[in-house]
Amino acid sequence: MPEISAVLEKVIRIFEKSGVEYGDVRFDSSTSTGISKNVAEENFASGSIQGYHIRVLRDSEWRAISLSEVEERTVLSSAKKLTKFSPTLKEKSSYSKLKPWTFKKRYKCRKDPAGVDLEEKIKLVRELYERLKGFDERIVNAGARYADDIVEYFMNTEGSELHYRAPVIRVVLVSFAKLGKNVQVDHVAHGGFGLGYEFIDRLDTEEDCRAASKGAVELLNADRAPSGKLPVVLDAEMAGLIAHESFGHGLEADQVLRNRSFLSDMLGKKVASNLVTIVDNSSYESAYGSYPFDDEGVRSRKNTLVERGILKNFLHSRETASSFNIASTGNGRAESFSHKIFVRMSNTYFEKREWKLEEMLEDIDYGVYLIKGSHGMEDPLGGGLQISSVKGCLIEHGKLTKLLRSISLSGNVLELLRNVDAVGGDFKLDSGTCGKGFEDFVRVTSGGPSLRVKEAIVGGG
Repeated sequence: MPEISAVLEKVIRIFEKSGVEYGDVRFDSSTSTGISKNVAEENFASGSIQGYHIRVLRDSEWRAISLSEVEERTVLSSAKKLTKFSPTLKEKSSYSKLKPWTFKKRYKCRKDPAGVDLEEKIKLVRELYERLKGFDERIVNAGARYADDIVEYFMNTEGSELHYRAPVIRVVLVSFAKLGKNVQVDHVAHGGFGLGYEFIDRLDTEEDCRAASKGAVELLNADRAPSGKLPVVLDAEMAGLIAHESFGHGLEADQVLRNRSFLSDMLGKKVASNLVTIVDNSSYESAYGSYPFDDEGVRSRKNTLVERGILKNFLHSRETASSFNIASTGNGRAESFSHKIFVRMSNTYFEKREWKLEEMLEDIDYGVYLIKGSHGMEDPLGGGLQISSVKGCLIEHGKLTKLLRSISLSGNVLELLRNVDAVGGDFKLDSGTCGKGFEDFVRVTSGGPSLRVKEAIVGGG
């Protein structure tokens, strides 16, 4: 789209002539398809949105404007007006300059989702639903969702010129089983960045549907989990919930600057056992939360947050990084051109080690194994831990025995991390979305290996 590039260049020239300290302009173009089906309804949504996000720094104060109007005259007029605002804040912001760079990439895929007929996608969702629902008569409801999305341009006054076009795909399967008043649920989800519709072809959707429905049915006869302080083993999804929800939100530097993070004064200090290394890696190949550069034009990268138990870094946007007099970590993200840029996670996970699951279990006389993350609550101010699994297993004399229903894990996240005494050699990432509060959703993944914790507070979920 050369005409878009020309408009961006004109906006930058306006910034340069106006004498602002810094300016950038981002053009987002998103063409998306969303299809879902359950027992009650089918929903289809397909469309495009596009617009500009224009931002300047003048007299150490940031201002921004979003435009869904893409007519060149309107864009340039708005850019000129933005440069003439009168600073009002007493507390000023600064920024650290970055070297300009260029990135232009069209992610290659064998089957561009935009070229796949809508009817084919609808047929896929209907087939997935029928497989889920038809597994067993006790499956009373099921849900199948497919979504794809695609593009972004960025320029700034430092000379960076960035552009990519990348498809993003996600499939979510959910099954509900019922026996009397007992209702149980299980799910499977897959997502990827920079992958074409061939991503669907590579999935074993028949096995995924079977796993979700079989899991829900089996939970109808599962036991309630024991309560109290017990040794626990967490699978990769549960580890991911801890890395993202319980711990990761406290690493967002805007929370730190507002004194709303339990980690504010912990930089350089021990926050976990020596076995624990946690990273946020926006450059992880094909992961659902990946991107080549963030919404401030900062190159994606692997950021080590906790290294062998020591807190090494917070997550930063350009604005928060300047307050710390360091470089941005590339975590300035926005849901779209119409949303504010916040510090956000990308792909957040524990790094694996070498333990096998059998080795983790063998030293536990009585405990629980938590399987598949269900949901969690963030507490960046207090560091509280409150997450739940879809299911689990009782551990008796080093062996997995009874199947258990949803298990809750509570307490303090730092206490749990310091009690990690084994880290597995397995690894898995789980795709999802994350809101800043209850809105401004962005793509993320979380996960890692299995973890063993010497003692944690558990209960029936």
